[in-house]
Amino acid sequence: MGRTGRDRGGRGAPGDRRRLLRDLAAAWEAKYGEEWHFDVAGGAFQHSEGEAHVFSITPVKAYACERDEPGGATRYRF
Repeated sequence: MGRTGRDRGGRGAPGDRRRLLRDLAAAWEAKYGEEWHFDVAGGAFQHSEGEAHVFSITPVKAYACERDEPGGATRYRF
């Protein structure tokens, strides 16, 4: 995958951002069906209810806990 706004802290070229949003919109529609169809315009998803903005979050750490006995927890650092 080439460099996009996602791996440059959201500061990618406008064409990169549009392409990323179009790819996300297509992936969500393929997975969830036509109800999840979004058009891309103005740097956001557009749909019949209005617009939806997409944000990327880069985690620093995450925790996982075991559900069964004896239990346990793990911390992941990124």
